[in-house]
Amino acid sequence: MEGFIHTDDDVRLRYTEHGSGRPVVFVHGWLGAADQWRPAAQALAGECRAVVYDQRGHGRSEDARSGWTIHRLADDLAHLLERLGATDAVLVGHSMGCSVIWAYLELFGPARLERLVFVDQAPAMVSDPVWDERTIAHAGAMFTDAELHRLCHSLADPESGEDTVRAIVAGMVTRSAPPGLTERVIAWALRVDGSYAAELLRNHAHQDWRRQIGLIRLPALVVAGRASVVPWTAAEWIAREIPGAQLEIFEPDEGGSQLLALENPARFNELLREFLAGPVTRTQDRLSASSHRHPLNAKEQRHETHSDSPATQGARRKQAPPTPAARGGAVARTRRLARRQRTDHSLSGSGALDRDSGPMAAFRGGVIAMSTATQSLHEGFQNSPPSVEVEATFAWLDRIDAHPLTQEIKRRMSELCPIDAGDRVLDVGCGLGHELARLSERVGRRGRAVGIDANPAMIAEARRRAAEAWFPGQYEVGDAHNLDFPEDTFDLCLTERVLRYLRDPEAAVREMTRVVRPGGSVLAFDFDSDQTIVDATDQSLARRLADVLDAAVPNPWIGRQMYGLFRRVGLADVRVVPHTVVLTGADGFATYRQLNQGTIARAVQDGQISPPEAKTWWGGLEQAANTDRFLSVNLGFIVAGRKA
Repeated sequence: MEGFIHTDDDVRLRYTEHGSGRPVVFVHGWLGAADQWRPAAQALAGECRAVVYDQRGHGRSEDARSGWTIHRLADDLAHLLERLGATDAVLVGHSMGCSVIWAYLELFGPARLERLVFVDQAPAMVSDPVWDERTIAHAGAMFTDAELHRLCHSLADPESGEDTVRAIVAGMVTRSAPPGLTERVIAWALRVDGSYAAELLRNHAHQDWRRQIGLIRLPALVVAGRASVVPWTAAEWIAREIPGAQLEIFEPDEGGSQLLALENPARFNELLREFLAGPVTRTQDRLSASSHRHPLNAKEQRHETHSDSPATQGARRKQAPPTPAARGGAVARTRRLARRQRTDHSLSGSGALDRDSGPMAAFRGGVIAMSTATQSLHEGFQNSPPSVEVEATFAWLDRIDAHPLTQEIKRRMSELCPIDAGDRVLDVGCGLGHELARLSERVGRRGRAVGIDANPAMIAEARRRAAEAWFPGQYEVGDAHNLDFPEDTFDLCLTERVLRYLRDPEAAVREMTRVVRPGGSVLAFDFDSDQTIVDATDQSLARRLADVLDAAVPNPWIGRQMYGLFRRVGLADVRVVPHTVVLTGADGFATYRQLNQGTIARAVQDGQISPPEAKTWWGGLEQAANTDRFLSVNLGFIVAGRKA
């Protein structure tokens, strides 16, 4: 049965009921739709009254010009529960839907509720600079404030909004997701206006629900995916905070993404069915739980004109569920609560999550790359100060260094020119010092490891990171074309993915040769941009885009040119090792898109290709990725030479 309700600000919300009996209300997430819960609702229809609904501005509910806050959505949920006449409802929230439930509990308490299900949502999505890694892991923080700001800006921009949504959704599924799932989720997401999507995400992400979660005393099922963009460590913390809560984590091969209920509906529906069949909660437990209100509520109560004695409080707790009139005070509080400050908490327990690896990094990398819209990340490595935002460039370098494909390049370089304890090493274009930190450990205190970079921001950050290292290394602002070191200073001088950006690569290699001692080595790796292969259906467009990507760096052919360059500066015993980087499937496509999104967007802006051509290009590659047919191959060269 399908119906509609009207909220008190006159927005029409659509809902659908399946079956009869105890109400089980499914609350979808940010940019989701009631349709995502339809398989679960239909599976439970014979055992309960399963209700799915589209939140304001989502799915087939009415568009809304206002109310894009979590607390307003919680008030909408209260209207729905009233319409249903629910007194012992089960709420099932996914992603942002969990936040809506937490806000509902904060505003109205648990009087209408029997039990709760939370699927894959972090208690606090934006990290505080003072948090340690354990706190970040337990909170499930996914963004810094700056990253969230850039993402929301990109969502609201008509030029980049759709591509941003597509990048986000690509990180929400596993490689084994059912065919067509990604496109269905994208269609739901694009139903929401980009500016409203950004407004809601900003409000949603800045909430901190840890205190409210700690007050829950209803039976709860907490579900997460090991391969989700939301850190599964947050689910562990939530389950520990709610007495008696049941925790279930779906592994990657079980469809354990953020959309786990759609990737593995059989297991999820059975899990839900078992949880609903559990013992019924005693009324006294629910009434006791209602007395544990958020401190902000208590603070507001002190401003009321009547006395709030213990007897009055007890009577108030035993009142019937709020009516529309009684709910007026809660509605008035919505805006104030939505603006509340996030509070840090001391969290017990152990466990940490690497925010720069795995599915979370893919998601964060995707949205950061998307948020630079028409700017190429290459620009951040060519200019000082960087033309893209500093933090985005840093995040990109961190992810690239941690990637297994990058580590394989570094391993092969190390094998070609090994170093020992006591050696002196210079890293030209050291960036944030990832490789120099490893070199410092290998040469030890008897050796010397120095890194130079033309970007002062890079060096400042490298020094900050190295401050507490056992072998910190030395970081200096410098020019590769004019190294500020005496001749014959180092045993090894190396550079990686730097020559492609330099004004005069030969001058830089000549300088590297000058500062290396006789018998020492010069070592370099770089790609040959013209040797990037992409399996695409439109060969003509592929050739044009290859030219566009070539032009993104000053020296696109540097890979093939390094051998001759090393010979011209007088290096002996020059060795060349070709190295291919192969990207396949959904993960490979995500990396390819992160690398090239900004450059292609700039080409559209400059009129080199048309917007329809860009859309065709990305659409074809995404379709290939969804069917595990995407292939891209990059050819690079490791070149080493000895100073005679």
